[in-house]
Amino acid sequence: SVIPQKIWSPPNQSDWRRYVEQATLRMPVFFVQNNGTIGLPLPRAAVGDTATLRHADRPAPLGGGHSTQIRIAWPGYESWERQIQIRDQTRSRNEITLERFAKLHSSTVPTRDPTWQVGEQAITRDNVIVVGTVQVSAGGW
Repeated sequence: SVIPQKIWSPPNQSDWRRYVEQATLRMPVFFVQNNGTIGLPLPRAAVGDTATLRHADRPAPLGGGHSTQIRIAWPGYESWERQIQIRDQTRSRNEITLERFAKLHSSTVPTRDPTWQVGEQAITRDNVIVVGTVQVSAGGW
């Protein structure tokens, strides 16, 4: 099953123009494994176990900037947000790799809430596959 997510939108019209209408948004980023399977199991991705991630060592196609906001908005839960650095700590400040982005993105989902589950069938974080992410504004995915 796919867990639907409410797409974030700016709180007012001027922010909408600035961060969405006038922004150049990137194509979605999908996490594809070497065998062609789309998605990474959340528990593995969150700890950096991305050995099977295709193009893991390539720069993540996140565009310019030094940081971005990751937002997750699942039904029945308050949104989770996390600011992540999308440049490495080297002198040249290179874009982070797809492997690093998968780990940072996946670690946005809370891990210590014992009541966390999605849906009537009690899907837990151990059942979640992170398929990818969509840029929704000039500073957020």
